[in-house]
Amino acid sequence: MTKDASLRHEDVYGSYDPAPHLKSLIGESALLAAIFSPEKIAACQKLVEDAQNNFFFTSRADMEAIDSLEKDATLVENYPEFCKRIFQPLSNIKGQADAFGFSLIRRLCHYLLEYCESAAPSNRMSSMDRFITTKLIEALRRAFQERMTDAGGAIETELVAVIDRYGKNSS
Repeated sequence: MTKDASLRHEDVYGSYDPAPHLKSLIGESALLAAIFSPEKIAACQKLVEDAQNNFFFTSRADMEAIDSLEKDATLVENYPEFCKRIFQPLSNIKGQADAFGFSLIRRLCHYLLEYCESAAPSNRMSSMDRFITTKLIEALRRAFQERMTDAGGAIETELVAVIDRYGKNSS
């Protein structure tokens, strides 16, 4: 096509038609309103809600792994191993929490992962490392137990204030 040639409606429609094959499967006259009826939308919403509720059941093993790692006194002496072993359960919970809208849980997992990644390469956990990881895990446990779906600003604000106070007292 030259620069001077005009575009026909069929040319534009044909180049932007997202799925002509889909039309052949569902029929030329199919309307999205017929496919996505209120009943089907409600059924899909129920599936999403069931998956959200199931998140806490399926993530329980990962939360228990995090709890046991936090209580394992031998890992205080081996901080890199603690971070290595907590990575997978935190990543599992973070990914699922993100998918199902549990933003506080996702952010707490993110903070823990980020903290481990930025930790000093010493073998022994400092008292500050221990305090911060313990508080983040406590907040994660609480958010998990209470099935918090939103950011829950009060918990995050309280956690930041406690960590800030601790940092000022330890200086």
